[in-house]
Amino acid sequence: MLRSSNDLTSQQNFTIRVRKQPDGSFHATTPNYPKLPAIKASSEQLAAAQLGDQLHKLHAEGKL
Repeated sequence: MLRSSNDLTSQQNFTIRVRKQPDGSFHATTPNYPKLPAIKASSEQLAAAQLGDQLHKLHAEGKL
């Protein structure tokens, strides 16, 4: 799954990649901030949402 979001942050788009792991979990990563560790969750939507929240927080703090 590949999702881009600009719904909460003006002038900023985030790309979120979610990949299913062999154990059935999902890992979300982003090229926008490679230092951010992968988010592990039980569903695609949950992993993407949690990573999106972290990206929005980093942007609001001026770190992105």
